[in-house]
Amino acid sequence: MKKIDKIENLIIQTIKKLLKNKPKGHHDPIFVGNEKKYLNRCISSGYVSYVGKYVKVFEKKIASYTKIKYAVATSSGTSALHLILRYFNLGQNDEVIIPSFTYVATANAVTYCGSTPNFVDIEKESLGICPKKLEQYLKKNSKRIGSYI
Repeated sequence: MKKIDKIENLIIQTIKKLLKNKPKGHHDPIFVGNEKKYLNRCISSGYVSYVGKYVKVFEKKIASYTKIKYAVATSSGTSALHLILRYFNLGQNDEVIIPSFTYVATANAVTYCGSTPNFVDIEKESLGICPKKLEQYLKKNSKRIGSYI
């Protein structure tokens, strides 16, 4: 079995477990495996943020899995978004299209770089950016849309 097939099977199994254990709210945590056991170990270690043994293990496993030299865990989703946007040299006069249904951190990370967030409506089914709305937005706001669509 190819590595990608194993990943797809793992994703499908996880989704099936998640559907059985539907969260009560939009942000409720979902535990389907050993998460509670690992969280308790982490809490007992005294390191529950962005440093410590478990962070280093996580970074090494991610680096190994993705076959890269280093991986860096961040203290929050906001800092992760900010870091990746800085990596791509986002700055003044840049604009970023983001879904209208998002957490404030998404727009904040863009503005931290001095850039402008542009919201595009989402699809009800996927909660991701609606391709039709994106096309409309780009046609209205982009000078070079003809070469991309």
